[in-house]
Amino acid sequence: MIKPFRIDIPQADLDDLAARLSRTRWPNEIVDAGWDYGFPLARLKGLADRWRARYDWREHEVGLNELPHFTTEIDGQNVHFVHVRSARPDALALVLTHGWPGSFLEFLDVIEPLARDFHLVIPSIPGYGFSGPTRERGWDVVRVARAWAELMRRLGYERYGAQGGDFGSAVSTALGAVAPERVVGVHVNYLPTRPDPEAGIELSEEDRARLEEIRRLMANRPPYQALQATTPQTIGYALTDSPVAQLAWIAERFAQWADPRAPVDDERILTDVSLYWLTATAASSARLHRETARGPCRARCRWGWRCSPTTSPARCGHWPSGCTTSGTGRSSTGAATSPPWRCRTSSPRTSGTSSSGSPDAERRERRASAGRSAPASLPVPVQVWAPPVVGAPGGARDGRTGRRERHARTGRRARHAPPDGVCISVRAGVVAGAWGRCGRIVSVDLAMT
Repeated sequence: MIKPFRIDIPQADLDDLAARLSRTRWPNEIVDAGWDYGFPLARLKGLADRWRARYDWREHEVGLNELPHFTTEIDGQNVHFVHVRSARPDALALVLTHGWPGSFLEFLDVIEPLARDFHLVIPSIPGYGFSGPTRERGWDVVRVARAWAELMRRLGYERYGAQGGDFGSAVSTALGAVAPERVVGVHVNYLPTRPDPEAGIELSEEDRARLEEIRRLMANRPPYQALQATTPQTIGYALTDSPVAQLAWIAERFAQWADPRAPVDDERILTDVSLYWLTATAASSARLHRETARGPCRARCRWGWRCSPTTSPARCGHWPSGCTTSGTGRSSTGAATSPPWRCRTSSPRTSGTSSSGSPDAERRERRASAGRSAPASLPVPVQVWAPPVVGAPGGARDGRTGRRERHARTGRRARHAPPDGVCISVRAGVVAGAWGRCGRIVSVDLAMT
């Protein structure tokens, strides 16, 4: 059952927030520390003071309630969503998915222009905001995608597109895989790719520099990623008990990720942080990192990850090599999987160029004995639209101002692809071409840095 929903935060919760902010116990800071040790004390104090004394949640609550909000229960979980129908009766529906530390608020600035031509469904990921908290294991990006497919079915949409950034990118891509007969295309503004060292493809100087930057990033993984992917409950205690901790945790991401030419307004930051705080979803939203990171990936393979025989590779957080749907799969408990997955293998290839006993040679020998994965390609069509700018993490970004955007165009046609939509395959960290009865590739923002 789909029920109308109205945001109405109890006044006692707002009073408690103000009281906690007034009792904040501040740490000291090294003189001239800047950002070297984390979020600067003066900046955080300024935000906290504005949140306590000048920010008006009720004002924003009134504005948010002008949107049509609904809730429904899917797979045992309450799901909140905004549903805006276009005046055009023949409009295509779009499902827009946010990421972390975002929310449905990411899309506020694009609702009006997109609704001129599209019906919009903007859900909150289970565990986030008014869709939280989650109360059981297993809410990874594939389960979220299946919930979105069910939501769109309940709303009566037989054909629709999907858009997302950050976790929304993974959810949108997974949605294209779990409902390929309904998803006409997927737009993502976060598309991480990894090169195959044995593919024999020459990378440009720019690609090599970006790859090296990614290596440095992964060698010094951001603390929030490590904590949320390993112990989300532990960090959740601090973030749920201290509003300043929640503020610093999220505001730091906005400061570091936003384009300095278009910084996110403090009011928008405080509204987003307030949504996390007032719904007490710091821990449950962080669990998505752990659930996704601890999916059924068994071993790395040359294009990314090797998926398990019966579960979706998107749970790995990356689309692994050679994974495709096939037949009717069963889980270890005998339950049917939807969709079933398998990893294709091809004849092993070995090379004698490396000296015997070297790590590369040993790795090739292990791969040869186990079988090699087929070249990777995204298992869903990727449709690239061009929505306006949203100045928040995970939101859509204008192709004219988005950083490090790649463009590729092709007219090639081949076999084994959906009848419509724009399709891409990604190899060696670059857009390599198109497959199937697809149109041309319009643009893809790899967002690798």
